[in-house]
Amino acid sequence: MRANVWTWTAMVLALAAVLRAEPNATTAPTTAPSDDIAALIQLMGSDSYETRQHAQDELIKLDLAAKPALEQAARSDNSPEVRSRAAHALRQINDNQPDSPTYVTIHVADANPNAVLREFVQQSRIPIQAWPPQMWSSQWARAPRITLDLDHEAFWPAMLQFCKAANARPWYMNQPNQITIMQGSDRSMDGVLFHQGQFSFVAGSIQHERTIYLNDNSANNSDSISLTILIDPRAQLERYWEPRLTQAVDENNVSLLPGTQSIQPQGQTPPFCNWMLQTTVRLEYPEKVGRKLVHCKGVLPVCLVTQTKTLRIPDLAKAIGADVTEAGKTVRINSFNFANGNGQLHATITQPADGKVQGFPQLWADLRRIKILDADGNEIQSNGGGGGPETRVEWTWNLNFQPGAPPKAPFSLVWDIVTETRNQDIGFEFANLPLPPR
Repeated sequence: MRANVWTWTAMVLALAAVLRAEPNATTAPTTAPSDDIAALIQLMGSDSYETRQHAQDELIKLDLAAKPALEQAARSDNSPEVRSRAAHALRQINDNQPDSPTYVTIHVADANPNAVLREFVQQSRIPIQAWPPQMWSSQWARAPRITLDLDHEAFWPAMLQFCKAANARPWYMNQPNQITIMQGSDRSMDGVLFHQGQFSFVAGSIQHERTIYLNDNSANNSDSISLTILIDPRAQLERYWEPRLTQAVDENNVSLLPGTQSIQPQGQTPPFCNWMLQTTVRLEYPEKVGRKLVHCKGVLPVCLVTQTKTLRIPDLAKAIGADVTEAGKTVRINSFNFANGNGQLHATITQPADGKVQGFPQLWADLRRIKILDADGNEIQSNGGGGGPETRVEWTWNLNFQPGAPPKAPFSLVWDIVTETRNQDIGFEFANLPLPPR
């Protein structure tokens, strides 16, 4: 038996060497020999820890090609070790997919909210701040104590659980990538939650309004569900269309679907906030309506970014006056300064007027993708603005640093410029929502 194990080990190490020698070895192949995958799965039950771990790592590199065999092994392999490692490899493969949400694991008991927020920042790699900064300090008020037991939870469902425990709500303050946590609850965030991939839908309220116009006594009904749509930090939303219902029936199977639902041909770019949309979806009350919206399904049509090219300036202080070009966009750093916890960056962004690059409104939306990072890769809070013709924009960022440990130089600029997108319908559904009476 031991000899067989070492035979398998030699074969797999050879396979791994071939994989590492191939160009683009970090990109998983679309296919892999089933015998090789089966061998790797068996090696996850080896007596040697190094062999078990190496086999698991190689299966993760094989990505979707290894998924069917791993699913089978996780369900029914005779070895508990193989089942456990197969399940772990499956989770990692799923997490690595571009449409996978950001996951957090937070286990705290009787913790200060500031400590929990630091965990969210560390694991999600996005800027999150409490406002005002002293909200949970002893000088401000008695801070609630937070107990959370979140194991591999998607970011937004986890964040909403934290906010509920902390009597707080997420909001934005003129910074597209940053989440600001403010004191107090928000009914639009406290409703019924449906989570799907990188999107979380919160149904906050159902409105039924009847209006009488006194000039001719004509009546008008306005019926809708308010939706807050929270977008995962990993998702990049290029464009969206208003959500529409595909099913809406009460307990008597009477439909509340509106007769017509308009679709915008071009859609619209997201508002200034990159992580939240607030909108409504139309209903239409029938003559007789029940007490509950028993089944409610719909879709949010979106255009998601699938490929970008990165324009990177690694040291802003050393890049003054230099042009950096990528994917038809050119950035020139005109000035950069940082002192006493604050800084300012001024740059000129140009693009060709050849009809291939969209004009200033789209360029303005693209500028929200620019991030200013410190040496540790943490995003620096910023606000500002600018303007100009579609081929040349002057832009200024005012940089604001969190209290506490100062950020580390050098500071860099990273701009993920969109080069490819795809359209997709994101489904959502709710059940047994109470209806206001007619």
